Parts: sequence; structure tokens; C-alpha cells
Amino acid sequence: MRPAIATPASDPGPRCDGPIAGAFAGLAPDADDPIRLDAVGEALLRCGLTWVRRELGTLVERQTVAAIAPPAENPEHAALYEGLERFCEREGLESRLSGQHDAYEVVLPGRDRAAPVGLLFVVHADVVPVNDPPSLVPAGAVPDGWTVPPFEVTERDGRLYGRGTEDDKGPMAVAMVVLAALRAAGIVPPRDVVLAAGTAEEEDWDGMHRYAEATRAQSVVSLDASFPVVVAESGFVAWGLRVPVAGYRPGRLRIPAAAEEITHLESGLFLTQIPDRAVLRLRALDGDGPALAERVRSALAQASEERGPDWGITGTVALGEDGEVELALRGVSAHSSLPEQGRNALSGLAAVASRLALRPNAESAMLAVVGRYFDGDLYGERAGLAHEDPLMGRLVASPTKLRVADGFVTLEINMRRPRGRSAVEVRSDLARLVRDVRRDYGARFEAIPDVWVGEPHVVDPDSELVRELLAAYREVSGDAAAEAISERGSTYARLFPGAVSFGPSVPGQPFRGHGADEYIEIDALALMLRAVLSATTRLAL
Repeated sequence: MRPAIATPASDPGPRCDGPIAGAFAGLAPDADDPIRLDAVGEALLRCGLTWVRRELGTLVERQTVAAIAPPAENPEHAALYEGLERFCEREGLESRLSGQHDAYEVVLPGRDRAAPVGLLFVVHADVVPVNDPPSLVPAGAVPDGWTVPPFEVTERDGRLYGRGTEDDKGPMAVAMVVLAALRAAGIVPPRDVVLAAGTAEEEDWDGMHRYAEATRAQSVVSLDASFPVVVAESGFVAWGLRVPVAGYRPGRLRIPAAAEEITHLESGLFLTQIPDRAVLRLRALDGDGPALAERVRSALAQASEERGPDWGITGTVALGEDGEVELALRGVSAHSSLPEQGRNALSGLAAVASRLALRPNAESAMLAVVGRYFDGDLYGERAGLAHEDPLMGRLVASPTKLRVADGFVTLEINMRRPRGRSAVEVRSDLARLVRDVRRDYGARFEAIPDVWVGEPHVVDPDSELVRELLAAYREVSGDAAAEAISERGSTYARLFPGAVSFGPSVPGQPFRGHGADEYIEIDALALMLRAVLSATTRLAL
């Protein structure tokens, strides 16, 4: 059931312009007056989305892609923090830089400044790339797969589009506005309430590890997942295979007579995105390009017919002047923790390639591996990796990036694992799979050098923090039956003992972070404004 969401009036009124404090002009100072909280709620209902939209625009325009440059060296990160400083100065909040751009803090000061933080909201200010290799995008440019410029906010059909609108700059803007509204109303909590934005969640967690180790807080809430309350996160696994291009020798599997060979192969932007594009270029061994083009079209048609209308993969076949044939497939990008919401173009490419007579080499062997173990199987069953947990559900495994570079064909695979098998057992499963691949597809296959097998994060669903957040969500959504959930995503919550995630994704709606044309529903922002205010009231005031 979709929660009931209070939506502000279409005409927010003149006091929504300028500093947030302008909406509270004439409010008598009385920190203990409960009417003051009512005034904050009324102001957020009237002006909240206008304020969030304004701050979100300034956040999204900064291309804080940590894969381009580390935060301490990235001018885009520095510019974002300078914007936070200006916001805090205007709204009477405090801003703090932790470490060498490890995290950015927005602080609502409390009465006891020496005590541990009363309530810590954590988000991340960095975003995933929109191109490969990751690089700055010219203003107004629309990258492949997008229909809008990614680094500006575009409103369309009740949604706000732009990189980071859902993951994580939309939640960040909401928390900024709530803290500023509380400050403007003269509310002083017993202890500091802090919004901490990590700067490289999508790339390198070392900075936030340092921040977490140095921070004391009574309650920690991540705003980087879903409602109602996320009490369990799957373990993050970064794994993959590679094989040298030179000197390839097949394994034991029989290979049919070859009619064509691969000259170019690539798919995917980064590890945690289901790839929406895959490209394969071929040349005919007999030199007959037109005949090869027909074979590729036939293979694409056969794969499409066999998979049916739900396959969701489309493709084009083009014959070049040099006689080479290019097959370009288009799928649907999604966060790799939710492969069911995407359509994996790389898996689709393997399905088409399996219907061709490819010359055995490293590229064709890697495509065959994708087809055998991952095409049509999101849960690692054919690879012998599958397991599940009653709370956390099933393991998911997706091939997300394939490149031919530096003398290797490299396939990156992202997995999200529940409880049920230890890290040692998972590594053993992966080692066994490498042995199987080497036996069947070539002895020079190996695991990628950097393999990461993370632990699941699980919090007591009956903790006081969970109970209060559930009460807040039930109050603002109208869903009295809402219960704590598990997700496959990995957030900063796992760095803080007892921490959980709270929004922004609304039950029943797809998560669009990491995808092309990322967006957040305006309804979801309206819900989150009320939910974050309610959570702050319950936990910190």
C-alpha cells in the first residue's frame, strides 16, 4: 500500500523566498513551547518543498563524483562544502569540516555542547558517475542513456530528475531544511543534532570510517535507503574474473566451428549499476560482412523471441564500411542491489552471442561465462553461490562491467549476500567457481586482484531507536501496519553500532539511484520532510 502523503499547496506564499527564518517572523521565543513545533510543521507543509527544491538544486549542480578525484583534491567537493557553509551562516546553523574532507557537518546546536551528539543523521554527498571513464560533464550536456542533464534538477511528471536526487542529495536537502526550520523557530535541543555527509560512499569508505571512530552519538540514522525502517543490510561483495587476451587456450568444453570473431567488447559503467548498454563488434572470418550482419540480426531475433516481451532488451545491428558488424544492446539501468528492477544488457549480449559461431578467444570465452552462470539467473544458483535468510532474503549476483584493457578481459560482478554463510565460506564458494571456469573455459582465468567480501549488518528490530522511527513513519504515512525491513543495499549505518536507515524510498516505488535519469518523487520528499521532523522530535527534543 502506498502511504498517504501530505502535499503542500501549489502556491506556497511569499514567505517561502529567502532565508527559512523568514517563515517564522514574529514567533515569540519559548524553547519549551510545544506550539513552536506545530509552527515548524506548518511552515514545512507550506514552504518545505520550495526550500528543499532550492537546496537540492545547489547540491546537484556540484559534480561530486569521488571516482574523478578524491574529495580532498576535488574542486567540486570543495565547492559543495562552501555552499553548506553559506547555508549554515544564513540559517544560523554551524558547519564543520571533518578531517581532510572526510565528512561535512551541519549542526543544530544543543544546550549541552560537551555531551555526545543527541541525534546524528548520516548521508553521502558524493554520487556515482554518469560516464566512463568518470569525468566532468559540460553544463547542459546529456550523457548516453539520459534524457535530461544529470547535474541540474529537472522537474517533470511529479519527479525531480538529476544525479543524486534520490541517492543521496535529496535526503541531504531535506535534513538541512528540517534543521534550519527548527533553528529558525528558536528550538534548542538538549544535545546537538547533526547532519553528517560523507564524501566518498560510492568510492572509498576510509574517510567515513575515520569520522565514525571519532564521533559519539546517542542515536544514528542513515537517510540512504528505504522506509519504513531498514534494520538489516546485505553484505557487499566485489568480485570478478579476468583472463589474458594474449595466449588464450580453451578449456574442456567443445567449441563449434568458428564463422566470426570479436574485435571489440564492452558493457557497464561501474560495479554497482546494472548495465543498460552493451556493445559487440565482429568481423566475418570469410570476409562477408553482409552475411554476418544477417546472422547477428537472426541471433538477436531468436533471443528476443525466446525470452519474450519481459526480456526488456532491444538492439541495433549496423554494418560498417570496413565490413565489421556492430551489435549495440540497450537495457534498463538500476542499482545492483535491485537487479530485478533493471534489464541487464551484458547478460543480454551473452544470450545473443551464444547463438553465434564465435572464434575461441578471451573475449568470447568471457561472454560464454556470463551466459552460463548469470544470464537469466539473478540469485547465483547456477554459479553455486545461492543462499538465503528468513529476514534478509536471497543472495543476488550480477555481472555489471566488462572491459578489454591492459592486456586482460575483465568482468566485474557485484553480489549482495545475506546471513547464512560466513565470509570464509563465501570465499571458498568463489574459489570453487574460479576452478570450474578454468576447467571449462581456459586455465588462465583467475579472480580479479581486489576481492571484497563484506559482512551483513543487522540491528535488533526491537531496539528503542527502531520503535521510535517506526512510530514516526506510521504517524506521517498513515500506514499503521508498517514494520521494519531488510535491504540489500549498503549504507553508512553499518559503521555505527545500532544504526539503521530511514528513507527516502517509498514502499512500492522503484529505487532510481545509480540509474540513468535518476529521480525522486516529489511525494517522497514531502513524506520525508514530515518523517525527518517527526523522528527528530521523538529522538532529540
